[in-house]
Amino acid sequence: MKEKHIGENESKGIFYGELEEFARGKIREHLQDLLEQEMSEWLGREKSERKIHPLEQPGYRNGYGKTRRFTMSLGTVEIRRPRVRSLDERFESRI
Repeated sequence: MKEKHIGENESKGIFYGELEEFARGKIREHLQDLLEQEMSEWLGREKSERKIHPLEQPGYRNGYGKTRRFTMSLGTVEIRRPRVRSLDERFESRI
């Protein structure tokens, strides 16, 4: 005779909870990387690189702004938005 596992629903809930947490973490990492790449493309140089030509974009990275929340069907993800200083025009992310 087979014994019925009492915590069957609990183990499924724990598994899916961990899976959702993993998915949210990967999505957060991907969005953060996209923001960093977008900033690098806009400035024309990577993080911590100096300007080579004086005609390059005049802005400089200035850390991160307030943490922003991005809500989706899996839950809420917090993203740190890169800041830029010394610009003639305002930088707005396409993301």
